[in-house]
Amino acid sequence: MKKFYLSFMPFLMALVLCVGFASCSSDDDDGSGTGSGSGSGSSVNMKELVGTWEFSTGIETVMGQTITIDRSMLAQLERQMEQLSGQNIEFWDVTLTISEDKINGVPYKLNGKQIVMDGMNMDGMSCKVTIKSLTDTKLVLYEEIAVGELAIKADMTYERK
Repeated sequence: MKKFYLSFMPFLMALVLCVGFASCSSDDDDGSGTGSGSGSGSSVNMKELVGTWEFSTGIETVMGQTITIDRSMLAQLERQMEQLSGQNIEFWDVTLTISEDKINGVPYKLNGKQIVMDGMNMDGMSCKVTIKSLTDTKLVLYEEIAVGELAIKADMTYERK
């Protein structure tokens, strides 16, 4: 059976769209949504970033709707996709193995707190990833993804493995 590696962000976007249209909550902005990132100013010590990080939770906002996700939701999404496709599906970014020059085998560079990876911007899609916070045990990435007119903002929390 073939194995496909995918990023979970596009699938979460689809999930938000589905949930968002059925949502009963108000569209009023109370200021409690996804953070603004911390891309300006100081940089990150590369050695602190190196290691293996497991996704734990995320908060994603798209089209005014916010959804919180966790690992169990991703596992459920993987199983559903496998059933639909008949293929073994693994999300590329559930576990991040970060060395001084690669994330999961993909070359990257740090520009202050911004992570710049090869292939992050493709036809019709752009992606900006910023390190929002980093401790010995927790990494929070702020991601801004644009697909045409659709904008996604997410705080993705990882724990050191």
